[in-house]
Amino acid sequence: MSELQKRKTHGLAVTSLVLGCFFLVPLLGFALGFLAVIFGIIALVSISNNKQAYKGSGMAIAGLIMGVIGIIIVPIIAILLAIAIPNFVRASLSANEAGAQANLTAVSAAATSYRATNGRYPREDSDLLRAVPPYLSVAYNGKTIDGYTYTVIFTPDSYKITAVPETCNVTGKKVFIVRDGEFSESDCK
Repeated sequence: MSELQKRKTHGLAVTSLVLGCFFLVPLLGFALGFLAVIFGIIALVSISNNKQAYKGSGMAIAGLIMGVIGIIIVPIIAILLAIAIPNFVRASLSANEAGAQANLTAVSAAATSYRATNGRYPREDSDLLRAVPPYLSVAYNGKTIDGYTYTVIFTPDSYKITAVPETCNVTGKKVFIVRDGEFSESDCK
């Protein structure tokens, strides 16, 4: 056997490589990345000090690089998530509020059209669905749609439609009310 074949692969080089392979696993990659870097450095120093007995510097370098990547990627992902999540929540909240306003407008317009045709407002919002042709395609009273819960009250001469966030400051920040065509809004509490 030649002298090169007698060399053993350094155990810490293998360990560094294996630990470094976890660099893509979010929190595990961060923690194991430190160990991969430490073991990779120790293995490289040991191999360079005793080249006749050990091999595996390539594995140690690969483990070291993947460990560093794992250490760097986790904070970057955390920063990106810290930016993205609040923006997503804000966009979702705005979309829910815009949807609630559009739904109130649709029910209000349907009620006004119903009154123009029938001389009075409907008894309930399901009357707007049963008409031929229907004024609405969905009944809203008591339903929660896109984070807002709706209440629809009709009398022969007036109506009131309310949209309240299912969870204040999570699904919406505003309470919307349409009373006989007049829109109003207030902060939810």
